Amino acid sequence: MKDEHVKQYAKLIRIAQPDFIHVKGFKSLGFSRKRLGYSKQPFHEEVQDFAKKLEKELKDLGYKKLAEEEYSCVVLLGKDKKGMKIRGI
Repeated sequence: MKDEHVKQYAKLIRIAQPDFIHVKGFKSLGFSRKRLGYSKQPFHEEVQDFAKKLEKELKDLGYKKLAEEEYSCVVLLGKDKKGMKIRGI
């Protein structure tokens, strides 16, 4: 995950203005193992690092880490939870 990709994703996010951003790494399970093996699968630390860089790039828009799940290799970025009308956050 290169730094240039952070800037490219940040540019798209600035256009779309989503409420949530799921920074995910794929898991090589089932048939996907034939297409992309374990060597192509990012570790959670790599996904965390990418999410931190993306969060820093989007700081002016109010995005921050809201949650993460190591087992699923995902980090959730979003805006302030106080204004959200979603249960369970």
